[in-house]
Amino acid sequence: MRCAPPGNRPSATEADTCLPYLVKEMKLLTRLTVVLALGRFAFDAILKAGAASERLVFAARPRFAHGAEALAANGMTLLASYHPSRQNTQTGRLTRAMFRAPIARAREIVDAPNGALR
Repeated sequence: MRCAPPGNRPSATEADTCLPYLVKEMKLLTRLTVVLALGRFAFDAILKAGAASERLVFAARPRFAHGAEALAANGMTLLASYHPSRQNTQTGRLTRAMFRAPIARAREIVDAPNGALR
């Protein structure tokens, strides 16, 4: 089953409630090298969690855009994509090719020896 939350996005309260769990998960994922944020909401949440966990810290706040890529101080990469929601896919804002590109880029980064592609 699939449904969109009111206003087509989770509330700030829901995000704040989930933040400690995301921070803990980031701390536990010791081999994490790349994060792909699906949508602006996820992008903002991962920036908060990254700063709180000290695992994804940037000199300047990265801007959200589909296909955006930002390199954190520790070498970890943050990639951004529009969310693959029904609204984005049915309107053509996000096509299959557009969605596949950041996923392929994440794979490229993970597979690169010693972060050679960063």
